[in-house]
Amino acid sequence: MMARAPSASDRHGVAVSLSALEEKADGAAARVTHSLRDAGYVIITLPSSVAQTIQQSIASLKSALQAHREAETKGWVTPNSSKREPIRFGISSYRTRTQFRMLRHAPAEGELEATASSATSILQRCAAAVLDAVEGSLHTFQGASNLASLHDDEGAMADVFFYPPFADCLPEPSTEIQGNGFRCSFACPAHQDNGLITAIADDEAALEVLMHGDSCEEVRTCASAANAGSWTRLVLASNEVVVLANRSLELLSCEQFRACDHRVVGIGAPRLSVAYEVRLNERGLAAESKAIKSKLALADSRSNDAYANAAKLFTDNTGSDRTCMLM
Repeated sequence: MMARAPSASDRHGVAVSLSALEEKADGAAARVTHSLRDAGYVIITLPSSVAQTIQQSIASLKSALQAHREAETKGWVTPNSSKREPIRFGISSYRTRTQFRMLRHAPAEGELEATASSATSILQRCAAAVLDAVEGSLHTFQGASNLASLHDDEGAMADVFFYPPFADCLPEPSTEIQGNGFRCSFACPAHQDNGLITAIADDEAALEVLMHGDSCEEVRTCASAANAGSWTRLVLASNEVVVLANRSLELLSCEQFRACDHRVVGIGAPRLSVAYEVRLNERGLAAESKAIKSKLALADSRSNDAYANAAKLFTDNTGSDRTCMLM
């Protein structure tokens, strides 16, 4: 597979070598934390042999999910913005994508699971290195002396997404798909992920991030949602993985890191992406709950309507959950 050359002018996050990060080379951890703080994401550069493994996995997964989608198009589910249906473990087909979800710690029982596990193990390695760098930059997290105690592999989520050419998803050529509260032309509308961080690898550039300083809520309600806000498309080379800061990291770090708003735009080529999301364990969830209560208490001291402030943390102005309705 031909490597895609990234455009430096289109990226604001820093690129850091995975080897340098794991070997704790001078400055590597600092570059990671600065990138997460400033841009909400960091690019991790993989060794050539590791990059080849993940790209081979992506190619195999793409063929498998594309074949599954073509065989089961009658099983499409049309997302309803008023009621989000949870994704089942296994394969589910939707109008804009086919998704394979697996528990990261579950044993691989078939070829598809084994291939997905091969890719996600690399993403897990990237995520672990990034979290190690993050922990070293902060003295304490909410309710714990170290970040490692707040998460474990058992709660991690691994997803494989196959996006067909976007034009093939439209009911009619001139009809746009109903998004999360507004009409849009996105394969996945703007959202933040739960958990601490998400590591993503893909084979086509369609992932966009909202630059810090812009408000995702303002973008959602803009009359021209497709053009609102400072969105940057991430063009990853074949040896690169992007790691996004998530909502739990924002809360537990007292907003030293901000969750990265991101979306997937519709493109003319089929796309395969693999995502590995690090989520909190029971201790982490308790710490997050404590952080939320502290934030609400502060909001209550500034406003007579604490419930309204709480709603702003997790919903947009239409009442829709800020997480992607597809997740």
